[in-house]
Amino acid sequence: MASKMVPAPPKNLVEAASAGGFMVTEEGGRPIMDAISKVRAELEAHRKTLQQIDREPYLSNTPGGKFVSDHDRLVAAGDEQSLREVLTQAEQVLDDLEAGISTAMDSYESSDENSSGLIKGSSA
Repeated sequence: MASKMVPAPPKNLVEAASAGGFMVTEEGGRPIMDAISKVRAELEAHRKTLQQIDREPYLSNTPGGKFVSDHDRLVAAGDEQSLREVLTQAEQVLDDLEAGISTAMDSYESSDENSSGLIKGSSA
């Protein structure tokens, strides 16, 4: 009994769309692209908040005030679980999603044009 080689699943949406794994019409893809733009705007607003925190929030000279200021900076940008890192990861996901949807829309358009050409060619 011979084993079948199963192709590896695509690593991202662009690969899947490029391989014909899915296609999206302009009407279906445009609302997704619009939603991506809205999420990007929200992320940008959070980035501006981070810039304010980067300027060392001053709460007071008391030990408690210094502790909270240091803690705010750590939560905002201190490690791989910080808000800054989460925003960066979210932007990467949006980049992949946008590229995948765009490729899927282009694939649909190409497929539609090719099908249209075949129909016109067969009726001539």
